[in-house]
Amino acid sequence: MMMKEYDLDSLKYWKESAVYSGTIAFLYLLQYIALSMFREALSYTSAVTDSRWFLMSSEISLAFFILFIISGILAVRGRKSGVIMGLISSIIIVSIVMILGILLSGLLFLFSPIFALLSSPPAILSIVNIYYSARAIGAEIHGTLMSLPRFLACSIQYCVAIFMGIVGVFLLFTFFSPILITLSIILFYSAHHMFKNDEEDISKKRVYILTITSIALLILLSFFSVPSLMPSQEAFVRFLVVFGEALIIPFIIASLGFVVAIPRQSHLSRPSAVLPEEFEERYGIPSIPRQEESYSTSPVIKTKTYERGGIYYCRYCGRIVPADSIYCQYCGRKLR
Repeated sequence: MMMKEYDLDSLKYWKESAVYSGTIAFLYLLQYIALSMFREALSYTSAVTDSRWFLMSSEISLAFFILFIISGILAVRGRKSGVIMGLISSIIIVSIVMILGILLSGLLFLFSPIFALLSSPPAILSIVNIYYSARAIGAEIHGTLMSLPRFLACSIQYCVAIFMGIVGVFLLFTFFSPILITLSIILFYSAHHMFKNDEEDISKKRVYILTITSIALLILLSFFSVPSLMPSQEAFVRFLVVFGEALIIPFIIASLGFVVAIPRQSHLSRPSAVLPEEFEERYGIPSIPRQEESYSTSPVIKTKTYERGGIYYCRYCGRIVPADSIYCQYCGRKLR
């Protein structure tokens, strides 16, 4: 039976699709917690509000969180059903936001769906997720793309980075804006470092420093964010900052816990190629004869393949790969 090969672009699209699904999931979890807290807080005031709207919105947010977190977990485990679920869920979100934009602004306002999409971060990420999921859905991936703790840590930190960036832009002309935008960049860099590297290449020390720095700055910011007792616009802004900090600090601490749980790859040291004479003497069987360079005719992968006199094994899947490979052509993991 011939082993399947796949190109690295398919691996990248699949991985992007999984992390986008996780990021959207935690954005909806943040939204669910925020709506639930507002609904509970307003119940103690005399303000006239429609609690059914809060209840329905929070339930929809929770439902999308469950859908996207399941799709993300399935995708990083190499299940195509996760990519398909993420694609369908993203299409549903984009459709709902566009329909609401039309209904709330009137049918004559043709640009209302576009403005509605641009005003919704989950909808923007869903559009990007549709692209990556559609590109990944035709690939066949076997094996785990990343560990579950790394997937959760990346998704949470991307989510918090997006949230803080939005709040920083919303409070653009205030004292809090540059600090929140800086924190957004710090966490985004931390998440991107975990996303682009394999487990054995992740510098946990760098992630610890960036994450703990963001927590320390948020705690420091909270001392300047305590709302005053006098009702004013400044007090309302301070209240928003405190409320946002109360939401995201537990998320950042949770992501730090997942970073600690990221497993280090247990593998032997990288072997050097075995010469044909040594191979025959060691194993008592003929070595693979050296052949000229050849090019794969597979319609899936379009990279050079080589057959050398030496033998080189992938330290993850154990299959024989060319001695000068950078990635394993069977499991897609990085070798050097």
